[in-house]
Amino acid sequence: MTRSLWQHVSAPGPASITLDGPATADAIVVGGGFTGLSCALGLAQSGHKVTLLEGRELGWGGTGRNAGQWLPGWPGRSPRSVIEQFGEERGSALNRFNRDASRLVVRLANEHGFHADVNQSGVLVVAHTPEKFTELEAIHRGWSDLDCRTKLISQRDIGRYLTTNRYFGGLLYEEGGTLNPLAYARGLANAALAAGVTIHTSSPAVRVLSHANHWHVETPHGSVVASRLAICTNAYTDGLWPGLDKVFFRVPMAMLASEPLLDRGAAFMPGMIPFGDTNRLALFGGMQDSAGRFIASVLPRLSDRASLGALSRGFDAKFRRVFAGIEPPRWRFNWMGHLCVVPDRVPRFFRLGHGAIAAMGYSGAGIAMGLALGREAARCLGNETSPDTPIPIVDPKPLRFNRIAPLVMRFVMTPLARTLDRRY
Repeated sequence: MTRSLWQHVSAPGPASITLDGPATADAIVVGGGFTGLSCALGLAQSGHKVTLLEGRELGWGGTGRNAGQWLPGWPGRSPRSVIEQFGEERGSALNRFNRDASRLVVRLANEHGFHADVNQSGVLVVAHTPEKFTELEAIHRGWSDLDCRTKLISQRDIGRYLTTNRYFGGLLYEEGGTLNPLAYARGLANAALAAGVTIHTSSPAVRVLSHANHWHVETPHGSVVASRLAICTNAYTDGLWPGLDKVFFRVPMAMLASEPLLDRGAAFMPGMIPFGDTNRLALFGGMQDSAGRFIASVLPRLSDRASLGALSRGFDAKFRRVFAGIEPPRWRFNWMGHLCVVPDRVPRFFRLGHGAIAAMGYSGAGIAMGLALGREAARCLGNETSPDTPIPIVDPKPLRFNRIAPLVMRFVMTPLARTLDRRY
């Protein structure tokens, strides 16, 4: 899999070794991304002896392969829709959890003193139709009621942020921002090590057994026994636990990164605020990193080995339509990642047995929520009684068309979306 920009520009992570031989712990965490590292840190801080197993290197999966933006919010949903689904009490608690997850991003970096280019700049979502602006107004009211800082931007004021007249207004999520996700994960790993977590990389979990109220996790060269188990592999979940890889849709996504922009993007985004539009047919938007590179998520091509030119073609064409007279960024990097998408876009815990859960389902919003769900998993596992949590706890139940839906999206819906998107 192609190396991401973050792998090129981030300082090395902490040293770790492959698990070799038998080991014991109070808790085993499988997965070295945001959720697993956050869970391991939380368990260690509450006094547990923790071993974390990562199949490759820390942050290798979606954690180190995203576009580096976070914001409060449910992908494609309003706070009110969550309340309607889960009821007033549970839905409101979930919305507050989401709000606090966004705040956790900055707080963890400050608490542990690691540097990952965390910039709480805000994130602007712009409406490509009047109807979408009406939806943004409703979302704004929902988050405002939760004391989450959002700001409606009128069509007249969009020019302060983007040099275009193609949008009908926007919503600025003032508590969102940008970061280097791989550097963040490596900082989190250092914090976990300092708290006493034992981390083994290049140590994929290949089998899980339960015996006498303990969990036995085997790797190619060793094993760990503990009374608690957290599987935190999200879109990179395989057949480790029967059926767990069938409870979500694994959706591919491509990322692009440019050379540093000479004017730091002032020609087309004078506000320097990362943005994305509401046209879900085809992604359009992006951010700048600390070096002034423009980074964008784009729909993948039919092959994972598509060239940089093929991946950027649709984005560049829309860029020229949206920002008339301005040339697109000069692209230098491209890489692929995968999303763990669940139908209602609300992450959950999957019940695996006594003292064992899996945490996943971020649907493209895994930076803040992954960190928060990892901490919540640690709290739940550290409580001998059944803890009170707003997060849905369900049994693993395979989704219909689990294998087919991502293929339909990639080979049918994505090409169709590119065609239809030319209208906007």
